[in-house]
Amino acid sequence: PTATYPLVIAHGHFSDVFVPGGRFDPSPPQPGQSGYAYIDQLYAYYLYRNWTSPTGPFRGARALVVSIKHPVPFFDDSYAVDSVNVGPYGSAIMTELLPAIEKKYRGIGQGWAPGLL
Repeated sequence: PTATYPLVIAHGHFSDVFVPGGRFDPSPPQPGQSGYAYIDQLYAYYLYRNWTSPTGPFRGARALVVSIKHPVPFFDDSYAVDSVNVGPYGSAIMTELLPAIEKKYRGIGQGWAPGLL
């Protein structure tokens, strides 16, 4: 097994339910939608169509998807920043946690490879 995979970081407020900011929807947007509701449905449909199509751009694609839980004593999310009060969360995530995940699960491990959702 020599395959390596890009790392996709679903960065947002942690939830026990994985909601990376994008979603799949097998149906095109509902008639009468406008504004953000239309765009949300449209791109959910585009992602579904592109990811599942046998001729789509993601055909056979594989990736490591990570959602990080990083609570602090004062709140349930550190916002992945370094802080004098609660510690170097941003640095620890970027220089220790993510490289360890890539090493363990055969991530590409290059600066151009990660993506952010």
